[in-house]
Amino acid sequence: MASINSLTEQLSATKVDYVNELSFAGRKMKLDTAEDAKEIVDAIKNCKDLQALRLEGNTLGLEAAIVIADALKSKKEFEMALWSDMYTGRLRSEIPPSLERLGDGIITAGAKLSVLDLSDNAFGPDGVKGIKNLLTSEACYNLKTLKLNNNGLGIGGGKILADAFITCHNSSKLTRTPFALKVFISGRNRLENEGAKALSEAFKILGSLEEITMPQNGIRPEGIVYLAEAFQKNTNLKIININDNTCTESGAKALAKCIPSLLNLETLNVGDCLLKDSGALALAGALNAKMTNLKEIILSFNEIRRDGGLAIAKSMANKEALQMLNLDGNQLGDSIKEIKRLMTDIGNVQALGSFEDNEEPDDDEDEKSRESDISGEDTDEDIELQVKGIRLEKDSPLLVSDKVNEVEKISTIEDARKFLSSPSLKEWQSLEAKQRKDLLKCVVREDLLPHADKVSKAFVEMCCSLSLDRQAIADVSDVVLRTAFNDEKLSLDDLVSNLLIYMGLIKSEIKVEKIDDLKGPLIGLRNVILQEYFPRKYTSHFIAFLMKSNRLLDKCQDERHALMQTLYQK
Repeated sequence: MASINSLTEQLSATKVDYVNELSFAGRKMKLDTAEDAKEIVDAIKNCKDLQALRLEGNTLGLEAAIVIADALKSKKEFEMALWSDMYTGRLRSEIPPSLERLGDGIITAGAKLSVLDLSDNAFGPDGVKGIKNLLTSEACYNLKTLKLNNNGLGIGGGKILADAFITCHNSSKLTRTPFALKVFISGRNRLENEGAKALSEAFKILGSLEEITMPQNGIRPEGIVYLAEAFQKNTNLKIININDNTCTESGAKALAKCIPSLLNLETLNVGDCLLKDSGALALAGALNAKMTNLKEIILSFNEIRRDGGLAIAKSMANKEALQMLNLDGNQLGDSIKEIKRLMTDIGNVQALGSFEDNEEPDDDEDEKSRESDISGEDTDEDIELQVKGIRLEKDSPLLVSDKVNEVEKISTIEDARKFLSSPSLKEWQSLEAKQRKDLLKCVVREDLLPHADKVSKAFVEMCCSLSLDRQAIADVSDVVLRTAFNDEKLSLDDLVSNLLIYMGLIKSEIKVEKIDDLKGPLIGLRNVILQEYFPRKYTSHFIAFLMKSNRLLDKCQDERHALMQTLYQK
């Protein structure tokens, strides 16, 4: 009877939705061997009209992938591969061959895919290589929706993907079913300008897209210009989402040029793209065109001020289908009242989103300072010293360097403990240069080890407090974690878990002080992972949590991307 109950539970957890979809979603099955995958294989074989297979929320190894692929070889009617989040905890080297075998199964069946979803699988550029054969085969000539969200593709993956699109298009032209992709979703992949450029060239050739969703990809104005040129060639576009990239005025002008030709556009999401007033004004000019299908415009968190906000509001006058205008998180100040009045006069104030995160305008000096930071200008250059006409020579006694001071400086372990208890760049530099690392090593051994939580807390606090001085962060992070990883009494599993907890990437019952900026810890962690003592087996742990959506991580995309690349290459 127990076996019957067990079978009943399995059948209730495995359901066929809408007759033709076989779902194993969220089962948390660890599929290592052929035996592990037997339930799935049997279900595939027994499903007479299998059009969709949903495997997300499980973890798939190569041997299991092979038998599942073999089962798919007889399913010519198969259309939808819904395979997001199915490689958690797998080594990077395991994933491409697994994808290749699954693709081969689909190709052998003579199936014609309409949907391929591989989102939330941390496979990087190598994963794209694993699906390239599938993407360029007849199995994808009918592909309409491709979801590759949060895969760590990088520039290399973007280029491979673009090449696959072009190859598929060229080969499909010889048949009666030319490749006509409609939906492309690829957010949080660090495609950057080069990846965006490569994909833009492919998009221009396709000309069939109805949705392009590419948020959080580290794309800067030059890349936005490339994308805008591609948008213009895809006149059936309904959804454009480039949220959380960097647009600025030049990117906005390129978008403004293409928008009037997109008569089917329903959603325009350019939130958190640093448009500022100049960019908003450029977009407002384009939005004045009669766009009867436009339903949603998202321009939040763009440092837009009064002039830009009012111009956008005025451009809503002929938007009969408008359901949402989001201007929250900008610097509109008291002009919100004017914007609401304008939208009321237009007769669509109900479409105006909330202003909960509205800010007062910054002064001009602060804005120029931020623009300088964004442009990447080096503000740490040496400054020539002048004191009311008195020139200070390099050997002047008035100029005492740190090196001179260090000749007479002797630091003690108590000085290092002072740095540990109240870390700062000033405290670190106050320690005698030749003694710093040894003293900190002693403190780690005597005061922190073998406690994983103490080591992790100290690592995060130190890296956060060193004013993004990369050399200081590198030195401190190496001393702390090299000493910890080499300690025989310390549980490395506990150390890795605690590092993730204190960085705010895992929720825990431990009461952890919240941090505002993860840049320092991410820089420090990347330096540690580059070292020979960091165990490769823990890379997948960090990748899994770095791939997840997180407010702190979203603020430091460059550091996150650099760390992800290092983890993939370990």
